[in-house]
Amino acid sequence: MWMERTLGDLEPVIDKLNELIPLEGSVESPRSANKYLERFRKAQNAVYDCFNNGLMNQRKEFATIFGMRYAEVPVPTIRSQMAFDAKINWEYCEDAIAPEFRRIIKLAAVEQFGIHYRSNMIIAKVMEEEAA
Repeated sequence: MWMERTLGDLEPVIDKLNELIPLEGSVESPRSANKYLERFRKAQNAVYDCFNNGLMNQRKEFATIFGMRYAEVPVPTIRSQMAFDAKINWEYCEDAIAPEFRRIIKLAAVEQFGIHYRSNMIIAKVMEEEAA
């Protein structure tokens, strides 16, 4: 899974949400009953494009989905790459995306699985912290 370092704890949730997403096109009722699931679908596609294509296809949409200005999108251009010996700091990209993507995932999960899901996540997080 991409973004394992920052969103690895949500992998089961992401898998369950992915089961609800069609292979092509938007989800059913994307403006009403499934608006957060549709937002998750779009965000996931944008993140995929970020890590696999360097946002060559969806840079403007990525900025909109993640609430950034176009210039704030955390993927360096080819020209700026040369100054850093063609190394992209993917951890920086992941850190910049993770908080908003986590919020999008949680909203979609609550929408699809109910409010009890959120409280279960909080309980699980507290139990993890106590165990550590």
